[in-house]
Amino acid sequence: MPRNDALFAAILAHPCEDTPRLAYADWLDENGDPDRARFIRLQYEIEKLPPIGPTASKAKKAADALLQKHETEWSGELKGLVRSLGFRRGFVERVGVTADQFLAHGGRLFELAPVREVRFDPIRGRVAALAAAPHFGRAEALGFDQHISDQPHDRGHLDALLAAPALATVRRLDFRMSCLGGDDLTRVARCPYLGSVVHLDLSFNPFDAAGLRALAHSDRQPALTSLALWGGSWHGLDGVRELVDSPLADRLEHLVIAWQRFGDGGVKILTGAPRLKRLRTLDLSDNDITDTGAAALAAAPQLAGLERLTLRGHRKTLGKDGRERLRKRFGKDACVF
Repeated sequence: MPRNDALFAAILAHPCEDTPRLAYADWLDENGDPDRARFIRLQYEIEKLPPIGPTASKAKKAADALLQKHETEWSGELKGLVRSLGFRRGFVERVGVTADQFLAHGGRLFELAPVREVRFDPIRGRVAALAAAPHFGRAEALGFDQHISDQPHDRGHLDALLAAPALATVRRLDFRMSCLGGDDLTRVARCPYLGSVVHLDLSFNPFDAAGLRALAHSDRQPALTSLALWGGSWHGLDGVRELVDSPLADRLEHLVIAWQRFGDGGVKILTGAPRLKRLRTLDLSDNDITDTGAAALAAAPQLAGLERLTLRGHRKTLGKDGRERLRKRFGKDACVF
């Protein structure tokens, strides 16, 4: 496989920029690797397309076919250093690793690919060691697929993580299934190093409405504009109220409140909240919303800027009338059922 070291170094040095990657695709075309060049461009095409529709499906199928044919070659040495990897914009940007793998090969990962997201699974009591590792803060997104603690009620590891200054450069933090209770979420809300976090995923955690309130009223995450709350035991109308009646609601642009089963009552609270004026995407999947809730969403003035509304899992509760109201208000391509 041909390689341009100068262009690749530019990609590593500027992983967010498009120009070096597209220049690399041009160079590959000129140096006998049209498949890799096409794969890079296809993934850029996918980035710009709506996530649903025939054009997106065609591009994804073409990219997947090329990746299936060349994944081992394009992954190179990375394949033996990680548990999983994912390509975005033509290069490996996501890796899944064990704590031990990262501690042993963390620096090498960032030499081999423009890695932007690292997901740790399992951790097995290595949180303190990870937090002190020299490359821990190099990825802009960190994810923890299993409990932060060895035991659900052992909070020492969470405290060790939240005490890591390296978190100051992290923009996306994923705490899905991390066994965070209300007190733990309060610790997260008080962490002094999360000022750059734009997206926070707290799905499938057992925290309560009080924990959510601590986060929603915290001044330690001023950049936070995207929040995912899928499942978990915080659900209920009290939790929805705590969120929408908070300073965080004023700046939220992306919100997932899914699999809560709060019905039209939850929708009524959401649509009655004047602070949610900046929302661009809203995912209310699996919430038992009926045509009544759909009508409330379609009439909500503060949702004027909504670009995508996701209501998966409502086949039995949401009728044709409700769907048509939503399509008319937000646009056919903006609604996902």
